Amino acid sequence: MSGDIAESVALILHSYDKKIEIHGADVKSNRINTNLCTKIFLPPLTSDSNYRKWLFDVLDKEKYDFFIPCSESEINYLASLPDKDMKAIEDKTELVWAGKKVVEKLSSKCLTYKFLNSMGLDTPEMYSLEKARTRLPVVVKPDVGRGSHNVFICRNQEELDAAIKIVHGPIIQEFLEDDESEFTCAVYRDHSLGVKNIIIRRYLSNGSTSWGEIAKHSGIEDICTRIATKLDLQGSINIQLRIKNHRLVIFEINPRFSSTVYLRSLVHFNDLLWSIGLSSPNEYTYAESTTGTKFKVMKVAFKLK
Repeated sequence: MSGDIAESVALILHSYDKKIEIHGADVKSNRINTNLCTKIFLPPLTSDSNYRKWLFDVLDKEKYDFFIPCSESEINYLASLPDKDMKAIEDKTELVWAGKKVVEKLSSKCLTYKFLNSMGLDTPEMYSLEKARTRLPVVVKPDVGRGSHNVFICRNQEELDAAIKIVHGPIIQEFLEDDESEFTCAVYRDHSLGVKNIIIRRYLSNGSTSWGEIAKHSGIEDICTRIATKLDLQGSINIQLRIKNHRLVIFEINPRFSSTVYLRSLVHFNDLLWSIGLSSPNEYTYAESTTGTKFKVMKVAFKLK
């Protein structure tokens, strides 16, 4: 239960029904909000050889209705499991995620861009180190990993050389400037109900959303529907893109609930509750009148038990 995403998930469930029993797990106990969790676990790292035994033991003992992985490490670990292990987990509890095939297709930025390009969709231009020296400023980031951690905007050769040494498994790509043209899109698909999406214009502070504004854009909506359908998505993903010189450039897809999951629930786009059957897009009350709604993203203080 590390970070904003897991806490947002727990807050949505707690707000929906305070009788829901929520258990949280993190490698560090001080990352878990004890106001929202009735039980906490301190697991080994997913890279630890003991993690599989820990996970299966907990699922065997607790007999959860749902298991909602929220971190990249959890999702990637689950996607790496053989089919027999996946079946063993799914026999114990319902796994709430985008699915193994979706995670595998989007497990790195290079694979994500390959998938998007095969659909004729635009992604940031990728550079070799030699070419990057002639295209400054550029962005250096890890091929595997999400968010703003270890992402560097390099404006000169010295910064570029330093970033390449710091970032593990680096890629170099086109710099998409103008923070006010960035959008994050939650996309939910259910085989019987089709695709639902919500577009949020992001205003960034240190790489994270500080303000959000509900937006309407037919071109972005079309892209979201095409991607969800091509992936045969059953669940939720998050698509991030920028508009540059009339290009819709997709620079990241997160195959999980995103950090805006609580924010969008406030305007009744509650893909978390839809995913676990506590609500349905049939009750979808998000309407045109919410376009332009703005949110200030801030930490909520809780008095600890």
